[in-house]
Amino acid sequence: DAFIKIGERSGGQVGELFKLAGHRLNRYDGEPIERVWTECVKRCLSKSQMSESDVERLAELGTGLGLLDAKLQEELLVAYTRELEGGIALLNEEIRGKTGFYRAMGVLAGLFITLILI
Repeated sequence: DAFIKIGERSGGQVGELFKLAGHRLNRYDGEPIERVWTECVKRCLSKSQMSESDVERLAELGTGLGLLDAKLQEELLVAYTRELEGGIALLNEEIRGKTGFYRAMGVLAGLFITLILI
């Protein structure tokens, strides 16, 4: 039920992921949580803006769900969050670098056009 409530609050593809996983877990037919999570992630997020490696990593997160005690699951989620934060920081640095490059290329293109027109 918690997954379904999260899905209803989230909306979008992530919301669909949690609702689908919640419904499949509610009808529990002996299928391991890990398999349910992995299949739901791949089904709901394979056509999202996420990279294939990010989808795979999120799917792998399910290996610790339901198998560990609550404290270990919490530590797993904290570690995953830290990993995501590191990835976000790297992407932000990459964006800053590319923004500067494209800005410089725009200035150079403007100068080139000005020289051609003179």
